[in-house]
Amino acid sequence: MTENFHMIDDLELEDTSFTNRQEADEQSKNTPQKSKTIYVPKVQNMDNYFLKHYKSYVLQELNKHLVEGKLDQIIGIPVKSEKIEAGECCFQRFNYWRINKSDFWIDIDLRVELRIETPAGIDTDFYWFFVELWFSFGDDEEECVFETMGRLEDKQEHEECWKLDKYLVPVLRRDEIDKYSEAMWEQYDPEAAKDQRLRNPRELAKKMGLSITNIRLYKRNHIKGIIFFCESTVLMQPERLPGEREEVPPQEITIPAMTIVLNSHADSTYDYDLDIYHECIHFDWHYLFYRLQDMHNNDTKELKMVKKTAINDRDYSNPIEFMENHARYGSYGLMMPATFMRETIEGIYKDCFANKRKNGTFDHDGRRYEVVGRSIASDYMLSKSRVRARMLQLGYSAARGSLNYVDGRYITPFAFSETENSSGNETYVIDRKTIALLYQNDKQFRNIMQSGHFAYVDGHVVHCDSTNLIHTYDGTRLSGWANAHIDRVSLRFSKVYTKDHKYAYTFGQMNSEEALKNSFKFLDMNGSMTIQEAERAKNKLMEDMPSSFHGALSYIMKGRMTVDELTKRIPISRNTLLRLRTEEKKNYNLDQIIAICIGLNLPPWLSAILLEKAGLTVKRYGTYGYYGTILDCFYMDTIQEVQEFLQKNGYEQLMLNFS
Repeated sequence: MTENFHMIDDLELEDTSFTNRQEADEQSKNTPQKSKTIYVPKVQNMDNYFLKHYKSYVLQELNKHLVEGKLDQIIGIPVKSEKIEAGECCFQRFNYWRINKSDFWIDIDLRVELRIETPAGIDTDFYWFFVELWFSFGDDEEECVFETMGRLEDKQEHEECWKLDKYLVPVLRRDEIDKYSEAMWEQYDPEAAKDQRLRNPRELAKKMGLSITNIRLYKRNHIKGIIFFCESTVLMQPERLPGEREEVPPQEITIPAMTIVLNSHADSTYDYDLDIYHECIHFDWHYLFYRLQDMHNNDTKELKMVKKTAINDRDYSNPIEFMENHARYGSYGLMMPATFMRETIEGIYKDCFANKRKNGTFDHDGRRYEVVGRSIASDYMLSKSRVRARMLQLGYSAARGSLNYVDGRYITPFAFSETENSSGNETYVIDRKTIALLYQNDKQFRNIMQSGHFAYVDGHVVHCDSTNLIHTYDGTRLSGWANAHIDRVSLRFSKVYTKDHKYAYTFGQMNSEEALKNSFKFLDMNGSMTIQEAERAKNKLMEDMPSSFHGALSYIMKGRMTVDELTKRIPISRNTLLRLRTEEKKNYNLDQIIAICIGLNLPPWLSAILLEKAGLTVKRYGTYGYYGTILDCFYMDTIQEVQEFLQKNGYEQLMLNFS
């Protein structure tokens, strides 16, 4: 089953929460134990299923070996037991090994109590054995065949097979997922396995014997796709007819076996390619799990939920989570196989070095991987966001600085200094909506933004040292050095992946103490002041500033920006600005003054002074709290970007003569 992801942008599926069980166990050893009650799906495991249905069969085979004298041969001692009773055979450990989509091996460690002949007479002792069985979950029936038996110390691993957990879910590392997803092309579509341009999800599904249909699922917007192994039913939401106001009642429809249902009701602007690949992984790798369950095949959402105690926010017995991780990561492996991607990335990256332009277009890895990602996306008709995600999955960590889509556009590629060591769950990229939410909910972050030392610039929250910023017609941007050392100048945020498939952001930190220096861009145009000099300049500016608004505005603009330059930045006429600079008014328009603060890129402390001169104040909370967010966080934005932020987030735009 694929689910729809809501992120601040389309920039990643880094999936850093994915790990195999061995890695998780290692982490838990070094982590303080914290427990909490969670709800997990109630699923049937193969250990219990086997003991319930096949324990007597194993005992029967053991007794057959006993009667035929095979146990004597195995242990090398005459066995005098007449029959092995259920209480004399202990099933200690089960191991499962996948052979193919529907067949697997079961090897079981047994401790058996036997009566044996010794020089001193008849004695009773315990012996350890392994038994191996072939098991098949066919489409209509299941079959179990006892294959062999031996001493436990002689047991060999099935190294050619996939290890399965007790829910019959494969236990795979990321490199194994890449390897086996690539092998699926060789198995089902050998021609496409040789040519990336021939890879097509619908063709792959067809060659796997699957059909695809689009259905508007009832009240399941977050579900993007479901694989049906056998015939079943779903609720469909019919479209309203022209003129109808009320929602049409849902209809139950039958879904044939071997069908992928794509939800046309899902909230997504993407195509369904990745979702089809996702369900192909489920079909090929997880059939055994679905056949094991009492509900026998289809919708995992129909499983009952039970309470469970989880340690350190991890539940290692939730097979649904592991299957989704397989399919989520494996779908990228099908779309962009590792072998193809590594060869292509390294070839294009090498050309970026060879063709480095004199103006430094490819002067750092963020820019190089931007070229790599765009080239692959263009040449093979792939989404840029997915190409970026795949580069990150394959270990090209510097690609984090490329193809970052924020607030409707791709921001300037960036790079990290040598000291940058944040994990995939940490980011220097953030959108305005998330900034606004953090500003409202995180007191520490709000205090930082109100200090005037930081501002939102080109997808980052940047320290406003004058050497870090440059002004362009498209708004404020990072300087060349800052762009290549984003971790030295920008705040870092932590992304926490939640169970409802969203990212929750928390304020992190800056790596560089140097970037926390209390310098003031507005006061220090050349970036040459010391901290003490900047403080003195700030105090002098406030002391010398005229008490009237028109005098303060003229004083602030003098030597920094002309009236004509300001009119190009904000939608206020030249005559209006001239009057505001020369005439005192009883009442000032709040929206106009805020626009002037934005146009002048005034830090919060200075915009507060200018508003005070106009007899105005701005709250940081309540109905008009968004004014404070604008002045404290987005004062380096253009007025167009501010208006766009307000509109997208349901606020009233500033009332200006803006075309």
